[in-house]
Amino acid sequence: MRVIKTVALAVLLFAPACLAAQTASYSSAPNSLPSRGWLLLEGGGRLSGTEIPSRFVALAGGPSRHIVVISTAISDTEYAPSRVARCEIRSAEIFVVPHVTCLEARDRAEANSPTFVAAVRKADGVWFYGGDEERYVDRYVGTAAVQAFRDVLDRGGVLGGTSAGAMILATYIPARDSLAVSAFEFLPHATIAPHYTQRHYEAELRRDLERHPGLRGIGIDEATAIVVHGHEFEVIGGGTVTVVDHHVTVLTRGQRFDLQRGTIVARHSGT
Repeated sequence: MRVIKTVALAVLLFAPACLAAQTASYSSAPNSLPSRGWLLLEGGGRLSGTEIPSRFVALAGGPSRHIVVISTAISDTEYAPSRVARCEIRSAEIFVVPHVTCLEARDRAEANSPTFVAAVRKADGVWFYGGDEERYVDRYVGTAAVQAFRDVLDRGGVLGGTSAGAMILATYIPARDSLAVSAFEFLPHATIAPHYTQRHYEAELRRDLERHPGLRGIGIDEATAIVVHGHEFEVIGGGTVTVVDHHVTVLTRGQRFDLQRGTIVARHSGT
């Protein structure tokens, strides 16, 4: 995860009124929890050999379904068809599927293009790689691509991401100068802190929450993920998930959290 220092001019021109409203009260944002589809937000680190890729594929409907990978956050000095081809080969290996379509919007115009949007809308699952979250903000926020991603959720598909790819699916991405940078807002009233235990982001997350009351922080360890459906999420993987709001709640594999009540979901006896 890299903290944002600058935001593209197009986003800044669009953002001030929205950001002021968000800073005043995140509780006024629309409730966009996925009631049909799924979010899978992973905390970074190695994906291969964990249960996370297989869970993502299962939520998409199995290996034969259409998987799209967005690799925009991975830094590269030059766009080339070979980069996309490498992404598709490597992603097929990670997710153990016969084919993956990798997409990269090189600018906001491409993210708004009918061709890009149509390719996203064919997907049963969309995965966002980690890297530089600023690239996701600059190229996608406020474009037609974001609605296309939402359409995948609304028809029962899955959106997943690792590190920066998980951050962009929430409401807010923190910035060093305390500017509230809008993300895709698929997980309302939330900011994601990946690599949480490994990079000791506890103090940084608390500072962000002090600046923006009403926002919930979710710290996710590497090789660990939350699977969000309806108003609950389940923890998978080998690490911990730390929810920071009015108090701190630490969850491990198999535990569930109620996003509306702000509490761990009690296990029923005999289950």
